[in-house]
Amino acid sequence: MTIHRLTATIAALGLLSLSSIATAHDPVDRLSERLELSESQAASISALFEAHRESMRAEFGDRGEGRERGRPDPDTRERMKEARDAFHQEVLAVLDAEQAEEFEQMTNDRRDRRRHRRQSR
Repeated sequence: MTIHRLTATIAALGLLSLSSIATAHDPVDRLSERLELSESQAASISALFEAHRESMRAEFGDRGEGRERGRPDPDTRERMKEARDAFHQEVLAVLDAEQAEEFEQMTNDRRDRRRHRRQSR
């Protein structure tokens, strides 16, 4: 009986970890959890993400197979930055003041982690 219970517990924990991995890749789910978004906010931000993703693919191409992996030229990088900044402002417009403050902190933390990774290479 104890082995059966242990096996069931391990299986349940495995399924739980798989479900959290599956949702961890969805940025709207992460934002929704971290910022406590309403259903309406989550739906709006999800639509913004999808529109942004599609416009970036249309403008700059897909990063999938067959694409050259080199760094984009300075002009392209600047246009990509402008598109990201516009997207960021659209997301901020959906959030209330407290959520916007937390979102800005999340953005700054992510930027700092990326800088640190680049510097430690």
